[in-house]
Amino acid sequence: FTIDDADADATATVAFVAGPADVGTSTIVASPTSITADGTSTSTITVALLDANGNVVADAGDVVALSTTTGTLSAVTDNGDGTYSATLTSATTVGSATVSFTIDDADADATASVAFVAGAADIATSTIAASPTSITADGSSTSTIT
Repeated sequence: FTIDDADADATATVAFVAGPADVGTSTIVASPTSITADGTSTSTITVALLDANGNVVADAGDVVALSTTTGTLSAVTDNGDGTYSATLTSATTVGSATVSFTIDDADADATASVAFVAGAADIATSTIAASPTSITADGSSTSTIT
């Protein structure tokens, strides 16, 4: 500021801070988005808290909770930088999980999907079958091998 066109020595500082976490703009991502349906494969789920203007909301004391339609989730970890993470462990059946989150018990708009896919063929669990199991040795009879 100035007094009679002379600059004053005093200054004021204004800090611009993020507003409260917003359930409409906060995000959730899964990495990777596809894992083997073996009950042990995992995907890291990360929630980023953002205010209504898209600014990161760090250290606001918010409570973030995650839920999934299938598979299991670990406890949520506050990373201290406005992000929260948990580990999703696959189910043992092929399908997909939808992971959602809440901020202070308010449902967020965003969700993340993780596909549970079949693993590589396993010789110990693979099978072979013939139908029918007996045919005439005439050069034209057939049996289907599955």
